[in-house]
Amino acid sequence: MSATLKGLVIALVAFALFSSHDAIIKHLGGSYPVFQIIFFSMLFAYVPTSIMMLADKAVDNFRPHHPFLVILRSCLSIVAMSCGFYAFTVLPLAEVYALLFAMPLLITALSVPLLGETVRAQRWAAVVVGLV
Repeated sequence: MSATLKGLVIALVAFALFSSHDAIIKHLGGSYPVFQIIFFSMLFAYVPTSIMMLADKAVDNFRPHHPFLVILRSCLSIVAMSCGFYAFTVLPLAEVYALLFAMPLLITALSVPLLGETVRAQRWAAVVVGLV
């Protein structure tokens, strides 16, 4: 199997897993609270993540250089995951995916006032067309 075909198969399997994960969240959202779904989702992710961490023998990989930023990112990740899972439980899947696919456009638009980035005219045109 060529490297291109192998990459294509891996990408298709990953997309299938992501979309099935979202569909499962949607299905379970009618019966269980969002935080319970998040808990079990992270519990199932804990085992393979722990195995990968145990296989890595380099101690410095797990020592943060900026602990406050790691804690801030963790808190923001929890908020974002909670909002995402909640969206999957209360909105139609098509609307949630439309919002998720609009994220790069919104990030580009917000990069100017928040980060002081320079966005040129053709990129602004792409953002406008994408949002329309």
